[in-house]
Amino acid sequence: MFKSIQLYFLKGNFLPFLFGLISGLYFITFKVTGFSLEYFPGDFIDARFNNYILEHAFQFFTFQIDNFWNASFMFPEKDVVTYSDNLLGTAPFYAVFRLFGYDRETSFQLWYIFISILNYTSAYLLLKYLFKNNLAPVIGAMIFAFSLALQCQMGHAQTYTRFPMVLAILASLLFSKDFEIKWFFMTIFLLVYQLYCGIYLGFLLMFPIAVFMLSLLIVKRQFLKIKLKDKKWVLWMVVVIIVNALILLPLILPYLERAKMLGFYSYQFVVNSIPTPLSYFFSWRGSLFWDAINETCIKYPAFWDHMLFSGGIATIGILFFIFLLPITFFKRKFNLQYPKQMDYFLLWVTCITTFIFFIRIEQFSFYRLLFSLPGFGSMRALQRVINFELIFFSIGITYLIDAVKFKKPNNNVFVFILLVVLVISDNYVKDGFIHQRRKDESQKRISDLVLKIKDLPKQAILSFEPDTFTSNPTDYHLDAMLASQSIGIKTLNGYSATSPGGYGDYWAKPNAQSRRIWLDRKQNDSIFIQVIK
Repeated sequence: MFKSIQLYFLKGNFLPFLFGLISGLYFITFKVTGFSLEYFPGDFIDARFNNYILEHAFQFFTFQIDNFWNASFMFPEKDVVTYSDNLLGTAPFYAVFRLFGYDRETSFQLWYIFISILNYTSAYLLLKYLFKNNLAPVIGAMIFAFSLALQCQMGHAQTYTRFPMVLAILASLLFSKDFEIKWFFMTIFLLVYQLYCGIYLGFLLMFPIAVFMLSLLIVKRQFLKIKLKDKKWVLWMVVVIIVNALILLPLILPYLERAKMLGFYSYQFVVNSIPTPLSYFFSWRGSLFWDAINETCIKYPAFWDHMLFSGGIATIGILFFIFLLPITFFKRKFNLQYPKQMDYFLLWVTCITTFIFFIRIEQFSFYRLLFSLPGFGSMRALQRVINFELIFFSIGITYLIDAVKFKKPNNNVFVFILLVVLVISDNYVKDGFIHQRRKDESQKRISDLVLKIKDLPKQAILSFEPDTFTSNPTDYHLDAMLASQSIGIKTLNGYSATSPGGYGDYWAKPNAQSRRIWLDRKQNDSIFIQVIK
């Protein structure tokens, strides 16, 4: 009987997959949201702002509003969505939950859970393709989807949607075999789609995809010469690039207009956001095993974004992938003619190059060479590269497990379950340390304000100016944004990654004086402004 169960577990394609997914959701994801959805991931500021943007997109998709870019906050500033990520690519998933009747905040939570499932599934598909078994890829997929390092990213909901990055790597690997047009199209399309899901991660994905493709063209240059003689193939390659560029244009053009007004950050402004080697040994607080390293980079500016330690198991995986994998290549008479060895080589080169360009020693970093490229000067939080680098952590640990452990069929199930338990324990965060806030607290703040403004006329423009602030003024701006969104009016209040010139005083403290400064700057004296205390 035991052998029958074991055989079913090993040959059943979905059972190990589901076991890893359910374990990760139960012990990691639902620790964030609560089993009754009491909490939303992140904080009162960025999380609620992204919830606003997702709801704004849903209203646009369902024809409740007629202009996506011109959201109804920071009145009278135009096209305010271009001050931050837009989430257009991932908003349809959120919209599904809204269409099923869930409220704005609950849909945000369900969207987060669903995206976690997609992240895990995409990583599993990539690893299953690389390693051709049902067990080891589960461990790597759990690392990618449920890593301890993601706690420091929890406040940035625009980084949740990472599955297109993994699928783009998978499409690149498939393209590398015979240079088929469809896989090149999928690679570029998924890159474009990632930009639609989150501008930051899309730009960060551009570099490793470029490195992978350049490495591929060098390794298979003889095959490339043959393909270049095929005019039809060359024409279709050009068509693919043009089509994807046209798909990207509606997203990029509004941001280019905004960039003309704001310019870009200086390199000195962003350099401290580039991870250092110590960042990868700086743990989020409250883990079961790693609190001894939760102050490693505590003196860094914005230290909370440098908590990139991905757990002991993942760290072993990435160190093996970087340092020991080349040794195993040569011991086995490494030959690029073998497809799998070429896959590992291309991924290793991409991994090494990505880490080299996105790491800092003191104030020196090769990222400076990328900084001047179009778009890269718009990013100010380079720690977010961990969202892509986790792909290499997951590949490394999967390669190691596949090579070392899953060779004796009689022990496979026991080893697999043990590894799942170890991964969960390694990445588990204790209660009180999870990056989350109570949903009902936010909903009460919003509903209390809705009661004050629900009878305002539709042409009214809200200016929420409390007499006292018991928390960050931005909390109150978000209250006003979400409350005004609920009843369909505009508001002077606002929050985003950056703000227009003249808005800073009102952002810091909304009151009569700062309101006057802002409206004078915009040469606007609307009679419809309704001040609510």
